[in-house]
Amino acid sequence: MYASYPSHALPLPSHVYRLEENNDVYRTVMEGGRARQRKRYETSLKYLSVSFAFSVNQFLVWRMFHREGINMGADYFTMDLLIDDELDTKTVRIVEGTYKASHTDGYQYVVSCVIEAEDMELELEGLYSIFEALAPDSDYEAFLSKGVSSFHTLIHTTIPDIEMWSN
Repeated sequence: MYASYPSHALPLPSHVYRLEENNDVYRTVMEGGRARQRKRYETSLKYLSVSFAFSVNQFLVWRMFHREGINMGADYFTMDLLIDDELDTKTVRIVEGTYKASHTDGYQYVVSCVIEAEDMELELEGLYSIFEALAPDSDYEAFLSKGVSSFHTLIHTTIPDIEMWSN
């Protein structure tokens, strides 16, 4: 069982993340002919740069959580992250267990770190083939701005005879 981020005592990270995907493609350069590439893993880790704004007391709680709760950052833990405008519980770990803290005016600490998340795969299997099937004169901007939640309705009204799938 993983430890849980103490969201009852600490604020969630800023909802502005920098997402970086782990490159899981292996490239072999050949002496004669084209280089070959292949996927190494079925899933890839996602890296998120996150930051927290803590009061002095919250920073002490953070330090205790980091030291005792997640073994100096070595262990995975669960926390809520704002992904696609929804709070979702993810299993994460602090990369190399390290974070940076800076003290600002007003008795506040800003803590930043990079976390890796294993279970951030989007539920988009098969959607690219549907996207390709749209008519060339389709409103692609409307298609992309609808989001996954209203995506099903858009597809079923745009392309006839598409079987409904569950989310």
